[in-house]
Amino acid sequence: MPDFSWLGPPIDARPLFTPERARLLELLRSLERADWREESVPGWTIRDLAAHVLGDDYGRISRDRDHHADGHRSHPANPSKPSSTAPTRNGWTPPRASARRH
Repeated sequence: MPDFSWLGPPIDARPLFTPERARLLELLRSLERADWREESVPGWTIRDLAAHVLGDDYGRISRDRDHHADGHRSHPANPSKPSSTAPTRNGWTPPRASARRH
């Protein structure tokens, strides 16, 4: 395991998660339809980022609550169809974001 002692003592950030998530949901609920298509960071729309966060949440639930060791690898509506995500050198990104990067 790497030595992270140079960062100083650990900080318990868990109390910040609930208010941070509440603020994020408040912000997302306030968006107009066209806002979701706006670019938030290069190559990613607000919709892309919200879907990414939701995917992380589902993955956490799947692993921690349901004890699934592997992620979902197929399209949810059709298990024989490959997932709609596209690999990039930085990992997995939404297909539209991937298309804009290249």
